[in-house]
Amino acid sequence: MRRFQNRTGKPHSPGADGRLSSCGSPSRSKSGKMSSPSELKGGKIRIGVSGSDAGKDSPRIERAVRRFLSSLVAAGRSRATIASYSRELDRLVDFIGDFPLKEVSPGNLQAAIDRMAGPGSDGNVRHSSTVNRIKSVYRSFFSWCCDSGFISSNPSAKLKMAKAMPLKTFPITKAEIGKIIDTIRESGHPLAMRDEALFAVYAYTGIRRTEALGLRAEDYDPKAAVLRLRITKGGGSRVLCVPKRLSRILERYMKAHVPALASLPLFPGRCADCPLTPRQAQLRFDLWKKRSGVNAVLTIHSFRAGYATLLHKATKDLLLVAHAMGHKDLSTAERYVRFDESAIREAVDKIFR
Repeated sequence: MRRFQNRTGKPHSPGADGRLSSCGSPSRSKSGKMSSPSELKGGKIRIGVSGSDAGKDSPRIERAVRRFLSSLVAAGRSRATIASYSRELDRLVDFIGDFPLKEVSPGNLQAAIDRMAGPGSDGNVRHSSTVNRIKSVYRSFFSWCCDSGFISSNPSAKLKMAKAMPLKTFPITKAEIGKIIDTIRESGHPLAMRDEALFAVYAYTGIRRTEALGLRAEDYDPKAAVLRLRITKGGGSRVLCVPKRLSRILERYMKAHVPALASLPLFPGRCADCPLTPRQAQLRFDLWKKRSGVNAVLTIHSFRAGYATLLHKATKDLLLVAHAMGHKDLSTAERYVRFDESAIREAVDKIFR
C-alpha cells in the first residue's frame, strides 16, 4: 500500500520490527516483547501486540483493507469513491501501524482522527465536513470487518459525527466565465487551448470536477453534440448536451492537440496517457482566476453552481435543472439554485393584483 507523510510533512519512521508508527519504534520490555496493546503516550499513537499468539485469528489491517477495497470494486462503487477510501485507510495504517485488527481500539481511531484534523505544515485545520468523511470511511471499513467475522466488536461504533456547516459555493456569472475564457485564449500560454477547453466544459455543461477529468477523446460525439460520461458520482452513465459555443472550442482543441487515439484522456496532465489530477486542475484555475481578476472566492465547483443558477433562471424549471445536473433528488439541485426575489414579487403581484 502507498505510504503517506504525516501532517507535519515528515515521513513516518518504521519501528524496530519494521511496522510504521507515527512516533517511531513501539516500546519493548526487557524480554523483547511489545508493550501492552492500544497504548497512547504523549499524544503519540501506538498499538502494541501482546503475546506471541496475537493476530492468529485476526488479519492485519493492510490485508483487511485490500479485501475491503476489493469488495467495493465488486459492489460497483465508483473509482473516485474507492480511491478516497484507499487514501484515508492508507493514512490510518501510516499513523497506527499494520497490526491485527482486534488490537485496534476506539481510542486509537480517535487519536488518529485528532492528529489528522489538527494543523498541518501550512497551519490549516481540516474542515469538520472533511473530518466527518474520514470518520465515515473508518465506520464503513470496521463495520465490514465485523460483518466479515474478522473482529467481534466495532472500534469505530462510538465515533460521533461533528455538526458541519456546509461550505458556501459562490456561483460564477456569465461575465466571469467570459473573462476567464478570454484571458486563457489571449494568453499565448502553451497549455491555453487545453485549459480553455477544460474550463469551457465546466462552465457550459455543469459537469463535476472529477467527471470532466475522467473524459476521454472518444467520449465527445461532435455529430450528436454530446459528451458521454462513462462513470458518474452515483454510478452508471450519463449524456450531457454540448452547446454550440462549447462545440467550437472542443473541435478546435481536439483538431490541434488531441492525438488520434480515442482512448487517451481528453485533458492530459504530465503525459499523454495520464489525465490531469484534481489538484493540477485547481492550480490551473487559480492561475487563470488571478490573471482574469474575477472574484477570488470562486472555485471549480462554482462553475457547477453557476450552471444550475443560469439554467434555472432561463427555464424556471427545477426538475429540468435536477436532470441536467444528474441529481435524483430535487432538494439536492435546489441547493445550487439562487431564487430571484424580484421574480417572486412579480409573480405574487400578478396573482393578487
